[in-house]
Amino acid sequence: MHKQYRWLEHIMLLVAGMAGFAGAPPWFALLAAAGLTIEDWAKLWPLRSPAVTLSTKMITYFVTGVLANIFYAVVSYAIGAAARTFL
Repeated sequence: MHKQYRWLEHIMLLVAGMAGFAGAPPWFALLAAAGLTIEDWAKLWPLRSPAVTLSTKMITYFVTGVLANIFYAVVSYAIGAAARTFL
């Protein structure tokens, strides 16, 4: 099951790069980041027990994950756009 999620992350980043190569609008990278975030938290949600409340630690992990996903998606999009420029 975890390998399936790993492939989904790679496919989302590949699609973001292809969108940059195709000349899609830059906000497409934010859609890819949102998809990565949803996918990350979807695999963690079953591990969360009902007795665990929302804490500042969880919020910190969520915000850090969102920022990292935005970074990965923007870099992937930028690589695709750069490839379009050079090719």
